[in-house]
Amino acid sequence: MNTADLTIVETRGGFAERAAQLGEAVRTNYAVTVALFDNRRALLDTAQGKQVLANVRARYLKRCADVIPYMVAFAKGVGTSLDDIIEVNVLVMLCKSRLAECTGFAITRDARTVVGQNWDTGESAAPMAVLEIGRDGYGPDTARFTSALTLDFWAGINPHGLATGGCSGPSGDPIGTGAGVTGTLWRGPVFYRCTDVDDVKELVASIPVPGKGFNTVYVDAHDRMLWTQQGGGRFGTAVPETPYCAATGYRPAMNEPRTPKEQAARNRWRRFMHLAEQASHSDHDLVETVKAILADHHVTDGHPDSAPCRHDGPENSTQFSLVFDLTSRNVHYCGQPCRNEWRRIKL
Repeated sequence: MNTADLTIVETRGGFAERAAQLGEAVRTNYAVTVALFDNRRALLDTAQGKQVLANVRARYLKRCADVIPYMVAFAKGVGTSLDDIIEVNVLVMLCKSRLAECTGFAITRDARTVVGQNWDTGESAAPMAVLEIGRDGYGPDTARFTSALTLDFWAGINPHGLATGGCSGPSGDPIGTGAGVTGTLWRGPVFYRCTDVDDVKELVASIPVPGKGFNTVYVDAHDRMLWTQQGGGRFGTAVPETPYCAATGYRPAMNEPRTPKEQAARNRWRRFMHLAEQASHSDHDLVETVKAILADHHVTDGHPDSAPCRHDGPENSTQFSLVFDLTSRNVHYCGQPCRNEWRRIKL
């Protein structure tokens, strides 16, 4: 994708006002993305679909009550209802979609912290991606790389200075009865509620994610990092011993890689960790180094999904890249990082 293809929305005011503005701005993106799943809506009418929808709705309304006013405002902006938003996100989970298999990583060096994110998916799903810049609220400006389907938090910086980047998990994670909150709804509370990695750890342990989950790296305003792995109702967390950490589809806290695709995710994680280790000892500008890492094309064992920057892989390729500089409060973004010019937004 080209840099100009990324939808960027600047919102202002309190959280509910921002959510409504975001919803209104992404109406077209929302409709295009929902259309990708229209031919699978029968899944909601199955016995499992009805049970999962009922369980997710009940758990979400109870455990994420603090986020509901913002979701209602977002739904109104989009031109739909909260129930429809929940239903669409449950449908995405039931489809076991592989919409994205990204990579996020964080690195701290010389009192400077930077988070990098590659968003990898099929080109047809690219309209789902939105970068929201929130200003004039009740605290510092925020940057949220999110989904047009909900108030997600794929990557970015929340109001408390907590930053994140990550990757979705395998589509084969069991859904069961849907006892929990879908991954696409789960991250909303992280954006609004979590002040540091301790809050994230508590949220991970208290609200399960059924079906396809995600692996994430978090870094808070105190430069503390946390690596989480969630999905199928299970979870694992780890505190990195290094000043850097990456998150791909590799989930050593939950299971060892078995399929070639899982092994490629592990090798991509190893490549990011290797390059981050080198960057941690380098004198080069950290932001420029992170950009170079995101554009790296090293392939392991001939599998295209093992490269940080992927082109026309079997299912996904890199569509957008972002860099969040927590120290200077700058957001850098582009399309495929090896082919496009980077642009910058100041928070």
